[in-house]
Amino acid sequence: MSPSQDGRFLPALSWDYAKVDERTLDDLLRLAVEISKLIKYYNFDNEEEGDWNSFFNDELVVLAEIKYFDHAEFENKFKSNIEKIYRFNRQDKKYQYIANAITNVHQIAQKLDYWFNQLKFVESFTQQPVELRTEMFSMLGGKLSEALWYIQKIEQWLSDKNTGIEVDKYEYSLVWKFEETQIVFNNNMDFIELTEKLEKSFQSFYESIIYLKNKSNVFLEQSLKNDTHYPEIALLIAFLQLYKVPQDSLNQLSKRILDYYYFDALQQKRKNPEQDKVYIKFEINEEILLAQVPNQTRFVAGEYESGENIIYTADNSLAVNAAEINEVRTIYAEYQNYIIRGLPQKIMTSLWSAVIPREELTPQENPQIKKTYAPFGDAVTSQNLREQITKPANLGFAVASPSLFLSEGKRE
Repeated sequence: MSPSQDGRFLPALSWDYAKVDERTLDDLLRLAVEISKLIKYYNFDNEEEGDWNSFFNDELVVLAEIKYFDHAEFENKFKSNIEKIYRFNRQDKKYQYIANAITNVHQIAQKLDYWFNQLKFVESFTQQPVELRTEMFSMLGGKLSEALWYIQKIEQWLSDKNTGIEVDKYEYSLVWKFEETQIVFNNNMDFIELTEKLEKSFQSFYESIIYLKNKSNVFLEQSLKNDTHYPEIALLIAFLQLYKVPQDSLNQLSKRILDYYYFDALQQKRKNPEQDKVYIKFEINEEILLAQVPNQTRFVAGEYESGENIIYTADNSLAVNAAEINEVRTIYAEYQNYIIRGLPQKIMTSLWSAVIPREELTPQENPQIKKTYAPFGDAVTSQNLREQITKPANLGFAVASPSLFLSEGKRE
Protein backbone atom coordinates (compact mmCIF):
# COMPACT_ATOMS: atom_id res chain seq x y z
CA MET A 1 0.00 0.00 0.00
CA SER A 2 1.34 3.42 -0.90
CA PRO A 3 1.74 5.97 1.88
CA SER A 4 -0.52 9.01 2.01
CA GLN A 5 0.53 12.27 0.36
CA ASP A 6 1.68 13.67 3.70
CA GLY A 7 3.66 10.52 4.45
CA ARG A 8 5.67 10.55 1.24
CA PHE A 9 9.28 11.68 1.34
CA LEU A 10 9.87 14.80 -0.75
CA PRO A 11 12.76 14.28 -3.20
CA ALA A 12 13.91 17.87 -2.61
CA LEU A 13 14.66 16.99 1.03
CA SER A 14 17.15 14.29 0.07
CA TRP A 15 20.77 15.21 0.77
CA ASP A 16 21.79 14.39 -2.81
CA TYR A 17 18.97 16.33 -4.50
CA ALA A 18 21.30 19.28 -5.19
CA LYS A 19 24.95 18.26 -5.27
CA VAL A 20 27.86 20.56 -4.59
CA ASP A 21 29.51 19.61 -7.88
CA GLU A 22 27.03 18.23 -10.42
CA ARG A 23 29.34 18.40 -13.43
CA THR A 24 29.64 15.30 -15.60
CA LEU A 25 32.67 14.20 -17.60
CA ASP A 26 31.44 15.95 -20.75
CA ASP A 27 30.76 19.12 -18.71
CA LEU A 28 34.36 19.13 -17.53
CA LEU A 29 35.63 18.32 -21.00
CA ARG A 30 33.75 21.27 -22.46
CA LEU A 31 35.10 23.50 -19.69
CA ALA A 32 38.66 22.43 -20.51
CA VAL A 33 38.07 23.28 -24.18
CA GLU A 34 36.76 26.76 -23.29
CA ILE A 35 39.76 27.39 -21.03
CA SER A 36 42.13 26.23 -23.78
CA LYS A 37 40.86 29.04 -26.01
CA LEU A 38 41.98 31.57 -23.39
CA ILE A 39 45.56 30.27 -23.21
CA LYS A 40 47.28 32.13 -26.04
CA TYR A 41 50.61 31.78 -27.82
CA TYR A 42 52.61 34.96 -28.44
CA ASN A 43 55.46 35.49 -30.89
CA PHE A 44 58.61 37.56 -30.36
CA ASP A 45 56.68 40.69 -31.34
CA ASN A 46 54.20 40.03 -28.52
CA GLU A 47 51.42 39.27 -30.99
CA GLU A 48 48.87 36.48 -30.59
CA GLU A 49 49.75 33.41 -32.59
CA GLY A 50 47.20 30.70 -31.84
CA ASP A 51 46.01 29.07 -28.62
CA TRP A 52 45.80 25.69 -26.90
CA ASN A 53 42.53 24.79 -28.57
CA SER A 54 44.43 22.85 -31.25
CA PHE A 55 45.24 20.22 -28.60
CA PHE A 56 41.54 19.37 -28.31
CA ASN A 57 40.92 18.06 -31.80
CA ASP A 58 39.15 14.84 -30.82
CA GLU A 59 35.81 13.13 -31.38
CA LEU A 60 34.91 13.47 -27.69
CA VAL A 61 35.48 17.22 -27.80
CA VAL A 62 33.29 17.63 -30.89
CA LEU A 63 30.53 15.54 -29.29
CA ALA A 64 30.69 17.61 -26.09
CA GLU A 65 30.41 20.82 -28.15
CA ILE A 66 27.40 19.43 -30.03
CA LYS A 67 25.70 18.32 -26.81
CA TYR A 68 25.96 21.77 -25.22
CA PHE A 69 25.41 23.84 -28.34
CA ASP A 70 22.87 26.54 -27.44
CA HIS A 71 20.40 26.12 -30.30
CA ALA A 72 17.74 28.11 -28.44
CA GLU A 73 19.89 31.25 -28.60
CA PHE A 74 20.10 31.06 -32.40
CA GLU A 75 16.40 30.27 -32.65
CA ASN A 76 15.45 33.32 -30.58
CA LYS A 77 17.68 35.63 -32.63
CA PHE A 78 16.32 34.29 -35.91
CA LYS A 79 12.68 34.56 -34.79
CA SER A 80 13.29 38.10 -33.59
CA ASN A 81 14.62 39.10 -37.02
CA ILE A 82 11.72 37.38 -38.82
CA GLU A 83 9.16 39.18 -36.63
CA LYS A 84 10.78 42.51 -37.47
CA ILE A 85 10.65 41.73 -41.20
CA TYR A 86 6.88 41.38 -40.91
CA ARG A 87 6.49 44.30 -38.50
CA PHE A 88 8.33 47.08 -40.33
CA ASN A 89 6.92 48.65 -43.48
CA ARG A 90 10.08 50.44 -44.59
CA GLN A 91 11.95 48.42 -47.17
CA ASP A 92 15.40 49.38 -45.87
CA LYS A 93 14.43 47.95 -42.47
CA LYS A 94 13.14 44.75 -44.05
CA TYR A 95 16.38 44.36 -46.03
CA GLN A 96 18.45 44.80 -42.86
CA TYR A 97 16.57 42.13 -40.90
CA ILE A 98 16.65 39.75 -43.87
CA ALA A 99 20.44 40.17 -43.84
CA ASN A 100 20.50 39.52 -40.07
CA ALA A 101 18.42 36.34 -40.49
CA ILE A 102 20.75 35.16 -43.26
CA THR A 103 23.69 35.62 -40.88
CA ASN A 104 21.90 33.53 -38.22
CA VAL A 105 21.59 30.62 -40.66
CA HIS A 106 25.21 30.98 -41.78
CA GLN A 107 26.41 30.82 -38.17
CA ILE A 108 24.72 27.44 -37.65
CA ALA A 109 25.95 26.17 -41.03
CA GLN A 110 29.50 27.25 -40.14
CA LYS A 111 29.29 25.31 -36.88
CA LEU A 112 28.20 22.16 -38.70
CA ASP A 113 30.95 22.61 -41.27
CA TYR A 114 33.54 23.07 -38.49
CA TRP A 115 32.43 19.92 -36.65
CA PHE A 116 32.48 17.93 -39.88
CA ASN A 117 36.05 19.02 -40.70
CA GLN A 118 37.22 18.34 -37.13
CA LEU A 119 35.91 14.78 -37.40
CA LYS A 120 37.71 14.46 -40.72
CA PHE A 121 41.02 15.09 -38.92
CA VAL A 122 40.04 12.50 -36.31
CA GLU A 123 39.42 9.91 -39.04
CA SER A 124 42.83 10.68 -40.54
CA PHE A 125 44.49 10.03 -37.18
CA THR A 126 42.57 6.89 -36.18
CA GLN A 127 42.31 5.43 -39.69
CA GLN A 128 38.77 4.43 -38.77
CA PRO A 129 35.43 5.88 -39.88
CA VAL A 130 33.62 8.04 -37.33
CA GLU A 131 29.92 7.17 -37.29
CA LEU A 132 28.87 10.73 -36.50
CA ARG A 133 30.80 12.11 -39.48
CA THR A 134 29.14 9.54 -41.74
CA GLU A 135 25.73 10.81 -40.65
CA MET A 136 26.81 14.41 -41.07
CA PHE A 137 28.13 13.66 -44.57
CA SER A 138 24.69 12.58 -45.80
CA MET A 139 23.08 15.44 -43.87
CA LEU A 140 25.27 18.24 -45.26
CA GLY A 141 25.30 16.85 -48.77
CA GLY A 142 21.52 16.39 -48.80
CA LYS A 143 18.75 18.60 -47.46
CA LEU A 144 21.09 21.07 -45.75
CA SER A 145 22.95 21.63 -49.00
CA GLU A 146 19.68 22.68 -50.64
CA ALA A 147 18.76 24.86 -47.65
CA LEU A 148 22.13 26.64 -47.67
CA TRP A 149 21.96 27.06 -51.47
CA TYR A 150 18.63 28.84 -50.99
CA ILE A 151 20.19 31.11 -48.36
CA GLN A 152 22.97 32.05 -50.76
CA LYS A 153 20.40 32.81 -53.48
CA ILE A 154 18.49 35.06 -51.08
CA GLU A 155 21.81 36.70 -50.30
CA GLN A 156 22.35 37.30 -54.02
CA TRP A 157 18.78 38.63 -54.33
CA LEU A 158 19.57 41.11 -51.56
CA SER A 159 22.74 42.18 -53.35
CA ASP A 160 20.91 42.72 -56.66
CA LYS A 161 18.52 45.14 -54.94
CA ASN A 162 21.42 47.58 -54.42
CA THR A 163 20.45 48.03 -50.79
CA GLY A 164 23.97 48.85 -49.68
CA ILE A 165 23.71 46.10 -47.06
CA GLU A 166 26.53 43.58 -47.17
CA VAL A 167 26.33 40.12 -45.66
CA ASP A 168 29.57 38.55 -44.44
CA LYS A 169 30.99 36.03 -46.89
CA TYR A 170 31.46 32.48 -45.65
CA GLU A 171 33.43 29.61 -47.11
CA TYR A 172 32.31 26.00 -46.97
CA SER A 173 33.92 22.62 -47.63
CA LEU A 174 33.14 20.56 -50.72
CA VAL A 175 30.74 18.31 -48.82
CA TRP A 176 28.06 20.94 -49.47
CA LYS A 177 27.10 19.89 -52.98
CA PHE A 178 25.67 23.19 -54.21
CA GLU A 179 26.29 22.34 -57.87
CA GLU A 180 23.96 19.33 -57.66
CA THR A 181 21.00 21.39 -56.45
CA GLN A 182 18.14 21.26 -58.95
CA ILE A 183 15.93 23.90 -57.30
CA VAL A 184 14.96 26.98 -59.34
CA PHE A 185 15.07 30.29 -57.48
CA ASN A 186 12.41 32.89 -58.27
CA ASN A 187 13.96 36.37 -58.24
CA ASN A 188 10.53 38.03 -58.39
CA MET A 189 9.38 36.87 -54.96
CA ASP A 190 7.79 39.39 -52.60
CA PHE A 191 8.86 39.86 -48.99
CA ILE A 192 6.33 37.41 -47.57
CA GLU A 193 7.26 34.57 -49.93
CA LEU A 194 10.98 35.21 -49.49
CA THR A 195 10.64 35.26 -45.69
CA GLU A 196 8.79 31.93 -45.79
CA LYS A 197 11.66 30.41 -47.81
CA LEU A 198 14.11 31.83 -45.28
CA GLU A 199 12.17 30.27 -42.39
CA LYS A 200 12.00 26.92 -44.16
CA SER A 201 15.77 26.89 -44.68
CA PHE A 202 16.42 27.77 -41.04
CA GLN A 203 14.03 25.02 -39.92
CA SER A 204 16.08 22.43 -41.83
CA PHE A 205 19.23 23.48 -39.96
CA TYR A 206 17.42 23.68 -36.63
CA GLU A 207 16.00 20.15 -36.94
CA SER A 208 19.45 18.80 -37.89
CA ILE A 209 21.03 20.41 -34.83
CA ILE A 210 18.35 18.92 -32.57
CA TYR A 211 18.91 15.49 -34.12
CA LEU A 212 22.68 15.67 -33.54
CA LYS A 213 22.21 16.85 -29.94
CA ASN A 214 19.87 13.93 -29.24
CA LYS A 215 22.36 11.46 -30.72
CA SER A 216 25.38 12.98 -28.97
CA ASN A 217 24.83 11.11 -25.67
CA VAL A 218 24.88 7.74 -27.44
CA PHE A 219 27.97 8.66 -29.44
CA LEU A 220 29.70 9.97 -26.29
CA GLU A 221 29.26 6.64 -24.51
CA GLN A 222 30.55 4.77 -27.55
CA SER A 223 33.53 7.10 -27.92
CA LEU A 224 34.57 6.67 -24.27
CA LYS A 225 34.86 2.92 -24.87
CA ASN A 226 37.15 3.39 -27.87
CA ASP A 227 40.94 3.37 -27.59
CA THR A 228 41.59 5.55 -30.64
CA HIS A 229 41.86 8.95 -28.94
CA TYR A 230 44.79 11.33 -29.22
CA PRO A 231 47.35 10.72 -26.42
CA GLU A 232 46.78 14.14 -24.84
CA ILE A 233 43.00 13.60 -24.85
CA ALA A 234 43.43 10.12 -23.36
CA LEU A 235 45.45 11.65 -20.50
CA LEU A 236 42.80 14.32 -19.98
CA ILE A 237 40.02 11.69 -19.89
CA ALA A 238 42.00 9.66 -17.34
CA PHE A 239 42.44 12.77 -15.19
CA LEU A 240 38.72 13.62 -15.40
CA GLN A 241 37.78 10.04 -14.51
CA LEU A 242 40.07 10.21 -11.46
CA TYR A 243 38.50 13.54 -10.51
CA LYS A 244 35.27 11.61 -9.79
CA VAL A 245 36.86 10.33 -6.54
CA PRO A 246 37.29 13.76 -4.86
CA GLN A 247 34.07 14.91 -6.57
CA ASP A 248 32.09 12.11 -4.90
CA SER A 249 33.68 12.97 -1.57
CA LEU A 250 32.78 16.64 -2.05
CA ASN A 251 29.19 15.73 -2.89
CA GLN A 252 28.93 13.83 0.42
CA LEU A 253 29.39 17.12 2.29
CA SER A 254 25.64 17.75 2.69
CA LYS A 255 25.13 14.22 4.06
CA ARG A 256 27.99 14.57 6.53
CA ILE A 257 26.61 17.88 7.82
CA LEU A 258 23.09 16.45 8.24
CA ASP A 259 24.42 13.30 9.92
CA TYR A 260 26.44 15.41 12.35
CA TYR A 261 23.50 17.59 13.44
CA TYR A 262 20.89 14.80 13.56
CA PHE A 263 22.94 12.01 15.13
CA ASP A 264 25.75 13.77 17.02
CA ALA A 265 24.28 17.12 18.05
CA LEU A 266 20.59 16.17 18.39
CA GLN A 267 21.26 12.51 19.31
CA GLN A 268 18.42 11.25 17.15
CA LYS A 269 17.99 7.58 16.29
CA ARG A 270 16.91 6.08 13.00
CA LYS A 271 13.49 4.47 12.86
CA ASN A 272 13.33 0.83 11.95
CA PRO A 273 12.34 0.31 8.33
CA GLU A 274 8.74 -0.68 7.67
CA GLN A 275 7.97 -3.28 5.06
CA ASP A 276 5.97 -2.17 2.07
CA LYS A 277 2.61 -3.86 1.53
CA VAL A 278 0.79 -4.65 -1.70
CA TYR A 279 -2.28 -6.58 -2.73
CA ILE A 280 -1.67 -9.50 -5.09
CA LYS A 281 -4.19 -10.78 -7.59
CA PHE A 282 -4.06 -14.52 -8.31
CA GLU A 283 -5.30 -16.25 -11.45
CA ILE A 284 -5.32 -20.06 -11.48
CA ASN A 285 -5.52 -22.50 -14.35
CA GLU A 286 -9.03 -23.33 -15.54
CA GLU A 287 -8.45 -27.03 -14.82
CA ILE A 288 -7.49 -26.41 -11.17
CA LEU A 289 -10.23 -25.90 -8.59
CA LEU A 290 -8.05 -24.88 -5.65
CA ALA A 291 -4.43 -23.82 -5.16
CA GLN A 292 -2.64 -23.44 -1.83
CA VAL A 293 -0.32 -20.47 -1.23
CA PRO A 294 1.74 -21.25 1.90
CA ASN A 295 2.71 -18.59 4.40
CA GLN A 296 6.04 -16.80 3.63
CA THR A 297 5.76 -17.56 -0.10
CA ARG A 298 8.07 -15.15 -1.97
CA PHE A 299 6.91 -13.17 -5.02
CA VAL A 300 9.20 -11.27 -7.42
CA ALA A 301 7.76 -7.86 -8.40
CA GLY A 302 10.30 -6.30 -10.76
CA GLU A 303 13.76 -4.87 -10.05
CA TYR A 304 15.32 -1.97 -8.18
CA GLU A 305 17.55 0.49 -10.04
CA SER A 306 20.51 -1.51 -8.73
CA GLY A 307 19.26 -4.60 -10.57
CA GLU A 308 18.24 -6.52 -7.42
CA ASN A 309 14.85 -8.23 -7.39
CA ILE A 310 11.94 -6.62 -5.55
CA ILE A 311 10.54 -9.44 -3.40
CA TYR A 312 7.27 -9.56 -1.44
CA THR A 313 6.44 -12.31 1.07
CA ALA A 314 2.96 -13.65 1.87
CA ASP A 315 2.04 -12.80 5.48
CA ASN A 316 -0.38 -15.74 5.81
CA SER A 317 -1.44 -18.88 3.98
CA LEU A 318 -4.17 -18.65 1.39
CA ALA A 319 -6.40 -21.02 -0.56
CA VAL A 320 -6.90 -19.59 -4.04
CA ASN A 321 -9.95 -20.68 -6.03
CA ALA A 322 -11.42 -19.65 -9.35
CA ALA A 323 -13.91 -17.21 -7.85
CA GLU A 324 -13.82 -13.74 -9.39
CA ILE A 325 -15.53 -10.48 -8.60
CA ASN A 326 -18.24 -10.21 -11.20
CA GLU A 327 -20.10 -7.19 -9.89
CA VAL A 328 -19.66 -4.57 -7.19
CA ARG A 329 -22.69 -2.78 -5.78
CA THR A 330 -23.23 -0.10 -3.19
CA ILE A 331 -26.25 -0.03 -0.88
CA TYR A 332 -27.51 3.22 0.58
CA ALA A 333 -30.32 3.53 3.10
CA GLU A 334 -32.00 6.92 3.03
CA TYR A 335 -33.51 8.20 6.29
CA GLN A 336 -35.77 11.10 7.11
CA ASN A 337 -36.68 12.67 10.43
CA TYR A 338 -40.30 12.41 11.59
CA ILE A 339 -42.18 13.41 14.72
CA ILE A 340 -44.15 10.40 16.00
CA ARG A 341 -46.26 10.82 19.12
CA GLY A 342 -44.34 13.96 19.90
CA LEU A 343 -40.92 12.31 19.69
CA PRO A 344 -38.37 12.83 16.86
CA GLN A 345 -37.50 9.60 15.08
CA LYS A 346 -35.33 8.73 12.08
CA ILE A 347 -37.19 6.43 9.70
CA MET A 348 -35.72 4.65 6.65
CA THR A 349 -37.75 5.81 3.67
CA SER A 350 -35.94 4.20 0.73
CA LEU A 351 -33.08 1.90 -0.21
CA TRP A 352 -30.81 2.67 -3.16
CA SER A 353 -28.30 0.55 -5.06
CA ALA A 354 -25.64 1.34 -7.68
CA VAL A 355 -23.39 -0.88 -9.81
CA ILE A 356 -19.72 0.09 -10.16
CA PRO A 357 -18.32 -1.11 -13.54
CA ARG A 358 -15.51 -3.65 -13.28
CA GLU A 359 -13.23 -1.64 -15.56
CA GLU A 360 -13.31 1.17 -12.99
CA LEU A 361 -11.91 -1.23 -10.37
CA THR A 362 -9.14 -2.71 -12.53
CA PRO A 363 -5.74 -0.95 -12.32
CA GLN A 364 -4.69 0.53 -15.66
CA GLU A 365 -1.27 1.59 -16.94
CA ASN A 366 -2.61 4.82 -18.46
CA PRO A 367 -5.72 5.71 -16.46
CA GLN A 368 -8.03 8.24 -18.04
CA ILE A 369 -10.25 10.61 -16.10
CA LYS A 370 -12.34 8.38 -13.88
CA LYS A 371 -15.85 8.92 -12.56
CA THR A 372 -15.98 9.01 -8.79
CA TYR A 373 -18.31 6.75 -6.82
CA ALA A 374 -19.56 7.13 -3.26
CA PRO A 375 -18.06 4.11 -1.40
CA PHE A 376 -21.17 3.69 0.79
CA GLY A 377 -23.71 4.63 -1.83
CA ASP A 378 -25.63 7.82 -2.38
CA ALA A 379 -29.18 9.10 -2.64
CA VAL A 380 -30.72 10.07 -5.97
CA THR A 381 -31.55 13.54 -4.67
CA SER A 382 -27.84 14.45 -4.37
CA GLN A 383 -26.92 13.37 -7.92
CA ASN A 384 -26.93 15.21 -11.20
CA LEU A 385 -29.62 13.72 -13.45
CA ARG A 386 -27.13 13.24 -16.30
CA GLU A 387 -24.79 11.28 -14.00
CA GLN A 388 -27.47 9.35 -12.16
CA ILE A 389 -26.28 5.78 -11.50
CA THR A 390 -28.32 4.95 -8.38
CA LYS A 391 -31.56 2.99 -8.69
CA PRO A 392 -34.07 1.63 -6.16
CA ALA A 393 -32.70 -1.53 -4.56
CA ASN A 394 -34.60 -4.83 -4.79
CA LEU A 395 -35.25 -6.33 -1.39
CA GLY A 396 -34.98 -10.07 -0.84
CA PHE A 397 -32.64 -12.79 0.33
CA ALA A 398 -30.48 -15.51 -1.23
CA VAL A 399 -29.45 -18.93 0.03
CA ALA A 400 -26.11 -20.55 -0.83
CA SER A 401 -25.10 -24.04 0.30
CA PRO A 402 -23.05 -26.98 -1.03
CA SER A 403 -26.15 -29.11 -0.38
CA LEU A 404 -27.83 -27.45 -3.34
CA PHE A 405 -25.42 -29.28 -5.65
CA LEU A 406 -27.26 -32.60 -4.92
CA SER A 407 -28.74 -34.14 -8.04
CA GLU A 408 -31.69 -35.95 -6.35
CA GLY A 409 -35.07 -34.37 -5.78
CA LYS A 410 -36.89 -31.51 -7.40
CA ARG A 411 -36.45 -27.90 -6.36
CA GLU A 412 -38.22 -24.74 -7.35
